[in-house]
Amino acid sequence: MATLLDNLLGKSIDNLKTSLIKHGGVAHENRFTVNFSPPKQSLFNLDFRNIVTSALSGTFNAKNLINDYRDITILCESCSLPGRQIMTLDYQAEKHAVKRPYSFFNDEVNFTFLMTGDYYMKKIFDKWSEQIMGFNNYRLNYLKDFAVDVTISQLNKKNLPIYTVVLHNAFPVTFNSIALDNTAENSVQKFSVTMAYENFFVDSVPAEGTLPPALPAFTPAVDLNPTTAGKYQTSFGKVPTFNSYNYETPISYAAGAFVAYDPKTGKPSNTGYGKP
Repeated sequence: MATLLDNLLGKSIDNLKTSLIKHGGVAHENRFTVNFSPPKQSLFNLDFRNIVTSALSGTFNAKNLINDYRDITILCESCSLPGRQIMTLDYQAEKHAVKRPYSFFNDEVNFTFLMTGDYYMKKIFDKWSEQIMGFNNYRLNYLKDFAVDVTISQLNKKNLPIYTVVLHNAFPVTFNSIALDNTAENSVQKFSVTMAYENFFVDSVPAEGTLPPALPAFTPAVDLNPTTAGKYQTSFGKVPTFNSYNYETPISYAAGAFVAYDPKTGKPSNTGYGKP
């Protein structure tokens, strides 16, 4: 009996090894890159106070005059690939309720950066926040003026990207406080930021003006109008016949929105909310 179990266990371990080797091994959490260019920031370092301080301290380097945004990848200690939740409604067609999707929600992404002696990352996000809105005059700017694409890549052992996500039109929404502590002599200062975005895409952002293929919203199902022969259903399932209404055209509804379709062309003729 023991021999049989040992053989089965050995085979399962061998199968696991084979499967891992076939798929390139396991992914490591500490191999990733983060790339983005903050909006409207100069290529040259215009922080004269920092330049003078570094010169007086003897640490000045000509490279300090260039803002190299590759430093963002090095200074990013942690982040996450974005999550997504499909939002559903309870739809009761007959006896029991079932879930039907109607939209989705993208999770915000948290970033943690190591703080350098010149507060490089903190100053980047300070300038970025001022481009989102004026904290003195409460003036808001346009999205195109402060949103950028943020690329997050999972790397393999050879530092080659194996999975890349692009946060489209991302911008920071939460700037966490920075703790100062006299007892933390050997601690490294860190700065955390939360970013929101319009949507995220795997590998790359689709070309401007392109849309994902539309799913067929209607298939023969049930007569919406007792006086006509049009039979349709939505992604929520069969739509019951409303005998109290006399529809001139087939009607679709989802989450309270009604869309009237031209029976000749099959195209939407008008839209509205509430009862049709």
